[in-house]
Amino acid sequence: MGSISVAELLAGRPYPGRGCVLANTSGDGPVLAYFVTGRSEASRSRELVVGDDDSVLVRATEQGSGHDALRHYQAVARSEGWLVVGNGDHVSPVTASLAAGNDMGSALGRHSCEPDAPIFTPRICLASGPSHRPVFGYVRRRTDGGMDRVAWAVSELAVGGAVVLSTYDGTVEDVRTSRCPVEAATGATGAADLLDELWAALSPELRVGAVAVRPGGPGQLVVNR
Repeated sequence: MGSISVAELLAGRPYPGRGCVLANTSGDGPVLAYFVTGRSEASRSRELVVGDDDSVLVRATEQGSGHDALRHYQAVARSEGWLVVGNGDHVSPVTASLAAGNDMGSALGRHSCEPDAPIFTPRICLASGPSHRPVFGYVRRRTDGGMDRVAWAVSELAVGGAVVLSTYDGTVEDVRTSRCPVEAATGATGAADLLDELWAALSPELRVGAVAVRPGGPGQLVVNR
């Protein structure tokens, strides 16, 4: 497992943006988590809400300014034994593609990074499926304007092991897009502990919401600002 803890990793990224986390907890086993932070008031005026189909939506609060496709989306989806968490409107089609038998590379094939120049936020996701290793997917913009679509499969994690992929790894003043998932360690005993660990590690001024879910278990655990 990584020598740095999840909390230490996120402390070194004052503005991580949005992130996907895979952790092998001592009580619940594998847990997938997703968190959201925001710089602007519009980005912080959001909440995570569990839908009737066990999905999780990121939507505007009552104080929000209406629908924005880059801020409001389905962050958790399930289909045919697949569970996917991620940061945009690619989550649902990626889930459907994986459920249809495609690999992550193919599932990401028609997706691009966010059109938020000059940052060009990566599209990220984390998937767990029946008889498949968990796999991170991300689409990032190269300096020449092309797109890299990367699938990063995770071999079996030891108990206490974790892998974190966030959209950014800099500060509010110096927003930098992340390049790859990072190995870390967690002391979480289950989904609730992992959610608490993530929430405490995120800046109270920036955090919006987070969700933790077990691949084989019903329901999601959600916390909002």
